[in-house]
Amino acid sequence: MSEDKGDTQSLLVTRLLGQQLVVRNNEIFEWDDVKNVVVKIYHEADLLTPMLMLLGSLDGVSCLFEGAAVALDGNWIKQNK
Repeated sequence: MSEDKGDTQSLLVTRLLGQQLVVRNNEIFEWDDVKNVVVKIYHEADLLTPMLMLLGSLDGVSCLFEGAAVALDGNWIKQNK
C-alpha cells in the first residue's frame, strides 16, 4: 500500500470513529416443504448507503473497502492465503 493511500485510509477511519452505522439488511429463508426445514438462508445488507453518507464520496468508500473481508452487500469475501 502506498503511503498516500495509507494516509487517506487513516483519515477515512478517523471520520468513522464514534459514528453509528445504521445498515438495512434482508434475510431470506428458503423452506423445503417436503422435509419441513429451512434449507438455505440468504443474507444481503446495504453497507454502501450509510458509508456514503458518512464519508461523502464513492472514492472514499472504495478506498476504505479495498482489500476488506466484507463486501458492500454485507457478504464475506473469501480470502486467498
